[in-house]
Amino acid sequence: MRNISRFAFLIAVVSLAPNAPFAQTLHQVKGESYDAAQFMGPNNRPSQNTIAYNLQDAKGIIFRYAGLDPKAVYKVRLTLVTPRLPQTMTGLLSNVRRAEHLIADGEYLAKGIKIPEYTAQRFEYDVPQALTSDGALKLILERAEGAMATVISEVWLPRQL
Repeated sequence: MRNISRFAFLIAVVSLAPNAPFAQTLHQVKGESYDAAQFMGPNNRPSQNTIAYNLQDAKGIIFRYAGLDPKAVYKVRLTLVTPRLPQTMTGLLSNVRRAEHLIADGEYLAKGIKIPEYTAQRFEYDVPQALTSDGALKLILERAEGAMATVISEVWLPRQL
């Protein structure tokens, strides 16, 4: 498992939201990062324009949290966006599906999440307490059928109030 770079640092800082324990740590264990700002909307925050992605594997991006409060109930917030391709490339990928699934410790929290193009969008899902009762959580983004990649800009894991 490797500690994450500038991209991951942004994710790690955001994940330590006001109601999250500072003992938690986040590691990106699978996926590459890329600053896609030149292909993104001007209203996106800089952290939304840096993406983790994987073009190779169906279960393409994996994050591991540790140090969670085993008695707390969490939700996962994702910010998703895919770069807008230059017009010279749009014909090549016009039929590609942009969707992925979210898996937490082997349990699907969401299937077929449509990844927006150009303008970032936030998605939120409840995490069953049983999945964090051991103080850890593994999040996987899995490519949906017909999709060419997995992608994410931001991830938060705040406690539910």
